[in-house]
Order: sequence, then structure tokens, then C-alpha cells
Amino acid sequence: MKKLKAIIMLFLTALLLTGCGGKLSDKFDEKEVSAEAEEIVSLVNEGDFETLRREKLGAALAEMTDELEKGAEQVINPVGDFKEIQAITVTGTKDKDTGTEYAVAVVLAQHADGKVQYTISFDTAMKCVGFYMK
Repeated sequence: MKKLKAIIMLFLTALLLTGCGGKLSDKFDEKEVSAEAEEIVSLVNEGDFETLRREKLGAALAEMTDELEKGAEQVINPVGDFKEIQAITVTGTKDKDTGTEYAVAVVLAQHADGKVQYTISFDTAMKCVGFYMK
């Protein structure tokens, strides 16, 4: 039950942060956001969730690394090995309740047998605070 709640929380966080994409705040650098998103996609596809947890994730997501890993396996295994990133789109969003600004990178990646869309949200400290794959 605890894992189910964590997965639902992860999904809702990603949904809330990506629901209203807009202009990127001047608190972020688009190239830095793109580079960090690429690094996260690489770590996920290499299965290096320890480095991801230790260096890239915000506190809430770091506590859910096991669930993140299981979810990634469910999405990646059917489409096979990672081949290349085809496109990255960076936008900004703001939490309606707190006014906190976030950067959101949508990464489209080609795998051996299909494509995966990674949606990665960052706080101003460039920690990943939202992660969703489909």
C-alpha cells in the first residue's frame, strides 16, 4: 500500500508540474536544464539509480528511488535498449499555491523498439522534483 501511495504521489507531482507549461523563468538556463535532463535520461537507461538518487533527485523523489526504478523498468523493458535522444523541449511552470517556479524538460528518446517520452521537472537548485515516463 505504501508503494502504491508513493507511485501515485510521483505521478501527481509530475502531472501538477507539467500541466501548464509556459515561458521558462529567468531563474533557469535552458541549456543547463536540457543537459541535466539528458544526464537523468542516461542514468535511468544505464540503471544507475544510486547516482540518480545521490546527485540528481530532490528529497521527496530520492526517498522513492526503488519505486522509480521499478516504474522505469516497466516502461523501458518493452521498448528495448536506449538509442538516442530525438528532441528536448524546455518550458516553465509555476505552482499555483506557492508561486514556486519550475523548469520542465520533455525528452523524446528513441529505443530499439519504440519511443519513450520523459517529463522531468526541476526546482531552482536544479534538483529533479518530478519524473514521469510514457
